[in-house]
Amino acid sequence: MSADERLCALTGCENRFSPRSNRQRYCSPEHAADARTRRRAVEDLGVDDYLGALRQLGQDTLTALQPRATELTTAAAELTTALNTVVAGFTDLDAAATARIADAEARARQAVAEAAEAKDHSTRMAAERDTAVTRANTANQAAAEAHSARRAAESDATTARRDLAAAVEARALESSRADRAESAAAEDRSRAESADQRAARLATRVRTLTTERRDLWHRLTTETTRAESAAAEAHSARQAAESDATTAKRDLTAATEAHSATQQDLATATAHLAATRTELDTLRADLTTTRTALADAHTQATQAQSQAQHAADARIEALHRDHTQALERHLTTALTATAARNRVQAELAYLLDSPTDSLPTHLRRLHDSVFEDNVNQP
Repeated sequence: MSADERLCALTGCENRFSPRSNRQRYCSPEHAADARTRRRAVEDLGVDDYLGALRQLGQDTLTALQPRATELTTAAAELTTALNTVVAGFTDLDAAATARIADAEARARQAVAEAAEAKDHSTRMAAERDTAVTRANTANQAAAEAHSARRAAESDATTARRDLAAAVEARALESSRADRAESAAAEDRSRAESADQRAARLATRVRTLTTERRDLWHRLTTETTRAESAAAEAHSARQAAESDATTAKRDLTAATEAHSATQQDLATATAHLAATRTELDTLRADLTTTRTALADAHTQATQAQSQAQHAADARIEALHRDHTQALERHLTTALTATAARNRVQAELAYLLDSPTDSLPTHLRRLHDSVFEDNVNQP
């Protein structure tokens, strides 16, 4: 833009032009005619009416600006309400996250307590398992002792049977000897006395052997009864030992299963505790992210509110500036019109006071001045 360019003085025109003279204020004759028409309308209204029109224009401008200001105020209020809603939502989210963290911590403490209880239960089951193993060992020892007693009873019974067989064999031998002695006595009467004596001795011996046989038989019966009793006791003891061993094995199996279940429960509790800790870490990370997002949203909302406020202030300032420029232009136009009217009145007064012969010269000069004003500067 060159230094001698001017802005058109017509209200609402933003054109720039290079003036042909210092008095030219409008970019085209059409704008000059438009300004002249406006000036004449102002002259017809008068200065007071023009000031009233300016006041009315200012009032209309303020009336036109009030809805915009109301809209800006409403938008700012809505933005503030939305920001408060967002803050309340993030506050509720923070409270919910805090509650979830507290719940997770409570569940973690409960899992730790359950793990401790499972560990105590495992310790008790291990003690019961040791007791069952001890009982099983005792039952095995009792079964071994019963088996040894049965073997001893069987050995005694075998010895008694051997003694009985020896007695029977001895009786058979003595019987054969008695038969031979009787035959010898019958054949040899001469040896009757010796034979009788021998027979008496043999009879005595037979009676003794019979008595011994009876004793041996009674002893054998007693030993057999004792062996059977010992065998029955050994069988009962063995059955009891087997029952105790079975019970001990069952208890050991139950204890092992309980221990396995306890180990599984402990592993499950440990996994649950690890999952709870992971969930707690995730919740803490989500809470941190939420707080960061809340801070970012608050910052963005503050920036948006500040930008909206700046935009509203800039718009209001621009409207005020435009209104001020319009008022200044109207005032300048009014002052120019007043000065022109005063000058015309002065010229008319001068013409009225001038001599008659100089009137055409003054009229021609006034005509030239008015024509130049109409062309260059209304």
